[in-house]
Amino acid sequence: MKCYRWPIAIVYLEDGVRFPILWNFRRDTLEEWRYARRHGLDVEFYDPIGSKIIIEADMITRFKVPNECYVEVWTTSIDDFVKKKTGR
Repeated sequence: MKCYRWPIAIVYLEDGVRFPILWNFRRDTLEEWRYARRHGLDVEFYDPIGSKIIIEADMITRFKVPNECYVEVWTTSIDDFVKKKTGR
């Protein structure tokens, strides 16, 4: 097992709600959000403990990636962690 540092970002919604996500967890977060917004889809994120969050892409106003904000993940490899959390 090895300890990896995974960056955290803050998602801001139209109604002022904010919540943390794992940044670039499955693929590029901004690209995934832009694609979902263009096509009227929901976007899938993961919170810092790996729980899935699904939200309408249009509700998101911005992302903020603070410096030195991360969660420590203990796993054999990053691929194993992503596969375990997403089932992919």
